[in-house]
Amino acid sequence: MICSPHQIYGTNWFLFFKKRIKGVIVDLSGVSFMDSSGIATLVEGLQWSKKEKKEFILTGLGTNVKNALSLTKLDNVFTIKSDMDDAYKKLCEY
Repeated sequence: MICSPHQIYGTNWFLFFKKRIKGVIVDLSGVSFMDSSGIATLVEGLQWSKKEKKEFILTGLGTNVKNALSLTKLDNVFTIKSDMDDAYKKLCEY
C-alpha cells in the first residue's frame, strides 16, 4: 500500500500519475479518526499535487476528520466535497 506521495517517486506509478491524471480524489468515508500523521500525509499529497499542477480533493469526511482539519485550519486549504459525485464533477472542471 502506498501511504505517502514520496513512496511513489521512482516507480511506474509516478510516471502514470504525472502524465495521465487531472488530480486525486481521497475518499475518507472509511476513516473515523485522524491523527497528526494522517493530516501530514494529506498535506504531502496536497504539496505534490500543487507541484505537479494537479487537483487534490477530499471527500467523505466524517465528523472527527472534519474537526481535525478544522482545528488545524486546513479545512480552508483543501478542496473538500461532500460526496464522490461532487468530487468527480470538480475534477472534470479542472
